Amino acid sequence: MRIVLVALLALVLACGSTAGQQSTWQTIQGGRITDGLTIEDIQIHSDNGREELRFIFDGEPGHFNVEYTTHPAGLVITLSGVRRWAEDLQLPEPSAFIGEIRSLITLDDSAFRYYARLNVPVYPAVRTKGDTLVIDLDKMPYEQVNLDSMFSLRTKAYEGEEVDLAEEFVYRQWGRTARVIRAKDGWVVEAGLFPTLEAAERAYERAERGEFDPDLVIEERGFHQIPEPTASRFQPWRVDSGHLEEDSEYFQADVIIPVLKGLPEKQLQDQWNDTIRSHFCDTLERLQEDAADYYEQTQDSDWPMWPYVYSSSFHPAKNNEHWLSLVSLSYKYTGGAHGIGVRKAWNFHIPSGSQPLLGDLFEQDSSYREIIAAAVNQSIQDDPDRYFLNEFCTEQLRSDQPYYLTDTGLVLFFEAYEIAPYAAGLPEFFISYEELPPIRLGDNRP
Repeated sequence: MRIVLVALLALVLACGSTAGQQSTWQTIQGGRITDGLTIEDIQIHSDNGREELRFIFDGEPGHFNVEYTTHPAGLVITLSGVRRWAEDLQLPEPSAFIGEIRSLITLDDSAFRYYARLNVPVYPAVRTKGDTLVIDLDKMPYEQVNLDSMFSLRTKAYEGEEVDLAEEFVYRQWGRTARVIRAKDGWVVEAGLFPTLEAAERAYERAERGEFDPDLVIEERGFHQIPEPTASRFQPWRVDSGHLEEDSEYFQADVIIPVLKGLPEKQLQDQWNDTIRSHFCDTLERLQEDAADYYEQTQDSDWPMWPYVYSSSFHPAKNNEHWLSLVSLSYKYTGGAHGIGVRKAWNFHIPSGSQPLLGDLFEQDSSYREIIAAAVNQSIQDDPDRYFLNEFCTEQLRSDQPYYLTDTGLVLFFEAYEIAPYAAGLPEFFISYEELPPIRLGDNRP
């Protein structure tokens, strides 16, 4: 057995700047330059909690490049010096570690590429053994993995030669190799992976100022989440941010506002954006007036004047073809011992152009009230000292009770002091879609 000289590089998935990035792109290269090889077989072998992905050739393996990335975890294997594969070659079936293996196009006629989507995070290593290239996969403990959602700046889905052309555009724009991922509806090319929406938006703005040709999408993804379909531009839907600022002797504001872009109906998009912006602007103006009045009262007295404060941030909790659910968390200080947190959600059903209330989601004769009340009551029973209530009744569930949607379920929430003391924070209760009746807005379940 001969071990191939391997170079292991830990590169941050970034777009322009590497500051603050949390996900690693590992590249393993080695082998000799050759030509004319044939891939005879591809196999997966499992042994003692480890797996090996084997590529068997008709001679000594040539040069290889193996890239390991996360969000979702996957491998892109480039095999240089390969001209053909055996006529009876079959891709292996999924295994415990590998969810699927697919052939990935390359415009280099002397190289073959494969994409392996992984079910678990791994430590990859590469070696050769005779005519076989062996990729050793050891499971990485989840406590060593960044499981936080990341924000991907990516193209829409492509097939065929468009995939390779999109990779070239990324390289031309940023001078770095792009990441290619199998999505639910094709292949996407990722220009960068970022820990925050703001960082992804800054990269998007740089791309718009450049010569980047493909349509770009910002998508929030979990560690194992496969990129969503992109039937048209900006699906999942683009959410930019606006900014309201104030810095005076008596009032300080730093408010980030969601701004919807690229929705199919411009008039409806403007209406929704007006609704969102009005919420923040009205709150800011009201606090400005209250702060100014209080400031005037303190001028002729010995009362101390602590500036009023208003700050806010947001995140998209659900963003797919049919649904966009935005959640903002604001902080207000208007004097006293402490400020107060306020949660606000906007739930948009894209096909119908509606903002459904909780009572609009389900048939009225369904059991949704009982199911939600049971979830709230279970939390009260688990931690009774946290709540004012001993029991939450179905009659207390309003049809306009605030909620938001996630990929896996509905979250009901209450404001401070509504059912619990200040120290309990902002209570929220998760109910999975599997527990709930069908959503009745057409056939489009979240």
